[in-house]
Amino acid sequence: MFRNISLSLFLFAGVLATSSCSSPEKKAEKIALEVSSLALDTDPVCKMPIAGHLADTLNFNGKVYGFCNTACKKEFEKNSETYLK
Repeated sequence: MFRNISLSLFLFAGVLATSSCSSPEKKAEKIALEVSSLALDTDPVCKMPIAGHLADTLNFNGKVYGFCNTACKKEFEKNSETYLK
């Protein structure tokens, strides 16, 4: 009985994962579009190049800024004026 439940949960998770995934080409197009529309080509907090490392974005004062991780985004949100000088 537990084996059937485990198998059912596994199959259900697989269906959810494949139904929400787009092709690698679509993901690459989306990332390229996001990177090309950013205000800066580096993370404003840690200065890491965004291309290939875009993990999060933030719309701030009408511009979209990219971040290498959520921690940098949160730091920017706290002290944005410091990083835009």
